[in-house]
Amino acid sequence: MDPLIGINPEQHWPWIRGVRRNIDAAFKHQLSGDHIMSASDYSGSHSRSRYWVYSCLYASEADSLNWPEQRRLWRQQCLPDGRRLSYKTLNDGMRARALGPFLDNAELLSGALITIAVDKDMNWLTTSPATVATLSRLGALSGRWGPAAFELMSRITLLWSLGLAALCQPNQHVTWITDEDDIAANDDRHTDLLNWAAKFCGLFINCPMQQLDVSTTAADNGARGLEDFVAIPDLCAGMLGELVNSSHMSGGADNSNCIDLASVKPKAGLLSDWYFTSSESLRRIAIVIKRNERGEGVVSRWTTI
Repeated sequence: MDPLIGINPEQHWPWIRGVRRNIDAAFKHQLSGDHIMSASDYSGSHSRSRYWVYSCLYASEADSLNWPEQRRLWRQQCLPDGRRLSYKTLNDGMRARALGPFLDNAELLSGALITIAVDKDMNWLTTSPATVATLSRLGALSGRWGPAAFELMSRITLLWSLGLAALCQPNQHVTWITDEDDIAANDDRHTDLLNWAAKFCGLFINCPMQQLDVSTTAADNGARGLEDFVAIPDLCAGMLGELVNSSHMSGGADNSNCIDLASVKPKAGLLSDWYFTSSESLRRIAIVIKRNERGEGVVSRWTTI
């Protein structure tokens, strides 16, 4: 039994309407070619963070043919010892120096970046504490999940599906790569991730699609190609997390959708300068979801000054 049959998404999750409106306004054109490459990552698990942040990258393989070779050359020149690039490792001098050229190369991707911060007051954005027990009783899960871990997987998958629905065209093949983490910690959870990605895509995509492949960075062949691709949303999730948390600490997160970059760490400032600069190839949007006094999710698009 498919537990999502008969669900009206915008009635079940009212905040979806605002997310869709902002994504549709930012991305007027779908991705071309027969293969969409996608990657996602998230930040905010530490207790000091007021926000969970999810970043999803979508790129047309056919229109991004220069990326693989330039990425390989960048790695040879900037990180020849195989170091992994991520937001939390940018205090390392070699990685920090590699960041600028890495972002320049990211512009070779033809696609979109969608980064969404969700206030932790919204503990149950897509599920409820009883969802796992209900789905297990229905036989709808392969893996063993706690309510919080399943909520994390569900919201990442739903947000990723929303972005894909706005960007895909009929009959495209989609490959989605995630980091190795709780949402794909073992084979059974990986199976659930694939199944729920397909279920959410079925809710939001109204055209026939080809094969959906869901993989993790564990499939990397040692050349760091998959890890470097996932590093793009990793960096963006860390950056937006820095912005929204800095704004909240200064009293601005509840009243403004704009932040002064002078108040954030240099690594966040460098990434922000890149992220919020208009791009013809790799288009980008930042969205924040907060709870209002009535407990409703309020969606806004973020910018910097």
